[in-house]
Amino acid sequence: MCDILKKEFPNDEVEPTGKKGDIIIHVKAKNREIIGVILVECKRVDKHSSAHIDEVKRHKINAKANVGILVTNGDFGKTRMDGFKNVDDILIIRPFSAVDFIRHIRNNLIEIDSLKMTKEEKNQEMTKLWNFIHSTEFESQMNSIFREITRIQELDTRELYLIEKRKQIEDNLLKAHKLISEGIQNSKKK
Repeated sequence: MCDILKKEFPNDEVEPTGKKGDIIIHVKAKNREIIGVILVECKRVDKHSSAHIDEVKRHKINAKANVGILVTNGDFGKTRMDGFKNVDDILIIRPFSAVDFIRHIRNNLIEIDSLKMTKEEKNQEMTKLWNFIHSTEFESQMNSIFREITRIQELDTRELYLIEKRKQIEDNLLKAHKLISEGIQNSKKK
């Protein structure tokens, strides 16, 4: 994941923390000043426990990160996850959408930094951004998007199946037509 993020964000400092799957992104403005810190932790487990969330929280504090993101396919027991979840201010996202999500956060940071405001006003806007990203409203909106994406993927899969079925039917019709045509031609020769 670290190599993907380095390639995606070449102007930022993207560094592994020495642990497998842990990455810190120092988001940099045009003047190369660090304007935000994102901690990304990847976990490959079937089921998560509160210990995983506590671990990401500790790493977020140690990295002095503005946001901690857990990228995982793991389940959370009885709690359903459509693709995004906020647990104790740790943002949890599925791997297929992690880079896009991080890009979105990063772009918002850059946009806020480019506003013609005082540093204090920019900090207030950044705080608003972090608060919104950690809100239940944001979680709800993200999951709504993921449900729609899943529905589109299901429709695409169904459409591919139907296209293949149609192709098989057309092939069978062509074969039947050829057999009938050959039968008619053979009957005329007799």
